[in-house]
Order: sequence, then C-alpha cells, then structure tokens
Amino acid sequence: MKVHSYWVKLHVLREFELRSGLAVSVQKSSFFASGITEAETDLIKFSTGMPMGTLPVRYLGVPLCTKKLSLLNCEGLLQQIKSRLSSWSAKSLSFAGRLLLIKTVITGITTFWCSTFILSQACVKRINSLCGVFLWQGDIEQHHTARVSWKVVTKPKGKESGSVWVAWFKTEVLNGNMSNLWIMPPDRRYSWQVNKILKLSSKIFSCVKLRVQNGQSCLFWSDNWSPYGSLRSYLLDGSASTLGIPDHATLATLHINNNWMLPPARSERLVNIHALLTTINLNESEDYYEWEVDGKELRCLGVWNKAGIPRHSFLTWLFVLNRCPTRDRIRGWGFQTDTACVLCNQAEESRDHLFFNCQYSWNSIDKSSIDDWYAASSMLARMYILDLEGEKRTDTPARSKT
Repeated sequence: MKVHSYWVKLHVLREFELRSGLAVSVQKSSFFASGITEAETDLIKFSTGMPMGTLPVRYLGVPLCTKKLSLLNCEGLLQQIKSRLSSWSAKSLSFAGRLLLIKTVITGITTFWCSTFILSQACVKRINSLCGVFLWQGDIEQHHTARVSWKVVTKPKGKESGSVWVAWFKTEVLNGNMSNLWIMPPDRRYSWQVNKILKLSSKIFSCVKLRVQNGQSCLFWSDNWSPYGSLRSYLLDGSASTLGIPDHATLATLHINNNWMLPPARSERLVNIHALLTTINLNESEDYYEWEVDGKELRCLGVWNKAGIPRHSFLTWLFVLNRCPTRDRIRGWGFQTDTACVLCNQAEESRDHLFFNCQYSWNSIDKSSIDDWYAASSMLARMYILDLEGEKRTDTPARSKT
C-alpha cells in the first residue's frame, strides 16, 4: 500500500507535465521513504532511476534543517572547501596566491552557507584551521605551523585596522583626540605597551604633519601643523607665558569673523606665525594627518593597496610583522646556526639590519632604476620610526597595572 502511494504521486507529476509542459528531472531528483522494506526501495530505484535520499534534505548543496547545524551537518561544506584547497592548481600557488584564493573562493563558499544558517563554532574553527594550514604549508595534510596567527591574518585593513584596542587607546588614553598624543605623559595605570607609545611620541612628532582644513581638531600649541614644528618650543622657548592663547585653543577658535585673534607681533618669530596664518583658508573638510620626512610626503599609503603586486605586498607584510626566517629568529627557535649576515658578514642578520644597516644591501640597490626613489626610502624610514621591533613583546596582551 505504501509503494502504491508512491506510484500515485508519480502519476500526479506526469499529469502536471502533460498540462504545463514542465517535466521532472529524474537525474536531479531523489525519493525519501520510511517504513518500507529494502526490497521495496530497490524496486522504486530500478523502476524510476531515482536514488534514495537521506535526511536532512539539501537544496543547492545546503542542508535544510529546523535546528542549529552541527559539525556533522556541515560536513558537505568542509568537503567542498577541502576539494578547493587540495586541487592540483592550488598546490602551485605562492603565498599571495593562496591568500587570494582564501579571500575570494573560500570566503564566497562560506558566505553562501552563512546567508542561510548560523555555522557552529566547531565548524568555524575547522574552516579557520584548514585555511591556516593551506596558507602557510600549501597542503592541508601537513602539520599546522603558522608564522602569523590567524587572528592577525584576518584583521580588517581599514584606517584603524578594525582594532578594538586602537579605539580603546584613542578613547581612554587620548580622551578621544589624537592631538593629545603629543602632550599625554606616561602613567603607572597604563600597560608597558601604552607607556612605550607615549614615550615614542616625541620622536615621531616631526614626521606626523597635521593638514589644516577646518581647524577644529588642530591644537595651536601642540600639533605639528606649521613648518616651525611645535609652536610652544618655537614661540615660548621655555617661557611660562602663553601670549594670552589658551593651552587647548584650536585654529578654529582663533579664527573669528575672518580674522585671526592673535596678540600683536613683538618678535620676529611671532611675525612669521602671523604671515603663515594669512596663507591658511579654513574650509568645511576635516583635518587629517600625513607622514612627512625631510619636507616630503610619504607616498606609500600602506602595505596593502590596489596598485601593489600581491606577492610583494605579502612579503612586505611579513617583514613589517618581523615574521620572516632571518638568522636571528632561526637561532631564537633553538637551531644552532651562524647568525652573521650572509650579505656583509659584519653583524647579526635581522630584519632591521637587512633594511637599515647592511651596507651591501643598500649599495646593491640601483637607485636610478626606481621612478620614485624617495617614496621607497620613505617607506623604510616609516618602518624604522615606528620601531616595530616592539611587536616581539606584544604577541601576548599586555596587562594593565591597577
């Protein structure tokens, strides 16, 4: 009787085909049965050519479940990702090629599933593990050893890198104003990392220029907005007088009715400031910061940019994070190896030595073949100023003193 109900359903579909012209694709169809014998299911298979399906039902490769997906339900997704990462074409990719495959193909597959379901935490961890092994080893069957943690690899590349820590630093330490970086002293309440940044602020002050637009965030005394640097040092020269200008005055507050509210010039330096302000026209745009070295702007906006070659960007990113296998790092891993630089043999081979101190590497660069040599050297100067060597100590979160 149960098999008879199956034939009735086929007869209804046949009538629908004759009346509408829409036929059932047997190759894409399957049947589900319950409470019948194995002989009866075999009879249906042989008579219709349809395979017997299993629950949960899948639509476009996605299981249709009424409950939250388990790791077993996501096995189809994992197998699909494994097949992409194990294909012969993927095995010949470089680091940058693997990263691009993960960002486009693997992310697209995962996003398709996430548009329908909430993936389990175990499934997400398994996907991240597969992508991490593939990125660094090129083979998902290899042991997982990563140069950079997956959390850092997947960090957004926005203006503030999507970092909650950066937002906290700006809000809590700098009181929501980046200009306070130049006047905020170290404090025992802050962690070692925060105090280190505050101590380095004086060293990078001359390289960070504030471009005046509306003047609302530009502090007259503290910011590096003029060619004379800090006006507190330029005008006051250790004097306690502030010329009647408040400590936290901005250019916008000093510009009233198209006039600059400054005291009369009684020194040559103040005359220079008066002359400089006559060349500044405030507008409605926001003030912004730029890196500047020796009076020239840094043209390199960052490691990741649309015009960069992916292989070069990936290698530069590893050097900025100090994750390339230089000899000093290899010795730190416990291997007994000579740490002398292979190029000059005069000092220990490290990231900073290869980029800044090795005479052989600098002399071997053909500066005449670079269209904008200053932009290239400025990028190296920026890395040096930021003192990224401190990254070694910040791999684990710093603990604030209370």
